[in-house]
Amino acid sequence: MLAYLAEPIAAKRSRPGRDLLSPAELIGMCVLLLIAGHETTVNLIGNDMRALFAHPAQLADLRPDFDLLEGAIEEMLRHDGPVENCTDRLALEDVEMGGVTIPAGSTVLITMAGADRDPERFVGVPRR
Repeated sequence: MLAYLAEPIAAKRSRPGRDLLSPAELIGMCVLLLIAGHETTVNLIGNDMRALFAHPAQLADLRPDFDLLEGAIEEMLRHDGPVENCTDRLALEDVEMGGVTIPAGSTVLITMAGADRDPERFVGVPRR
């Protein structure tokens, strides 16, 4: 992917314009967009189909009434989203979270796999 992206960037750089990003920033942004567009779509479809086949009653409710589809997709996104981790974050200063100090300069990986599972907010929502 990096080689694929480097070629059009080099071509653009040979004919400079009013570009705002460095080559490293362009490649990073392109990789993020390609992966985000592909991974989220593929994993969302796969996760949703698995969930519907595991809960045939909900699938049976959806088949005759596509008006339920938008809400079902939102719930499936909430319950089993297509991406488990965010991109790495850099702590610019010491931060305390949950009684733990994250020192400035530390890289933090945020996981979203457990998000939206608060039983006090989502009462009656089945868990995996």
